[in-house]
Amino acid sequence: MVAELEHEGFRVIGADQLLETEIAREGPLGAIQPNAQSEADIEHGLRIARALGALDIGQAVIVQQGPRARRRSDRGDRRTAEAMRRVTA
Repeated sequence: MVAELEHEGFRVIGADQLLETEIAREGPLGAIQPNAQSEADIEHGLRIARALGALDIGQAVIVQQGPRARRRSDRGDRRTAEAMRRVTA
């Protein structure tokens, strides 16, 4: 596809080239630094997200204060958001 577009006169570049200055750096993005519990939740959430990604299921993971977790499924955004609010309440 790229070759065809280039043959037609288009210049194809990657998103990383276009948004080079907009890519988030590693670490907190705001003024609040995560505490030890938050760091543990982040690591737990990353493990879950990577496992779900490898299985190509779910679209989001939320973890708060330990082992409880919820993933976004095909139930729809509104229903998933409601379920996630219940998990974190």
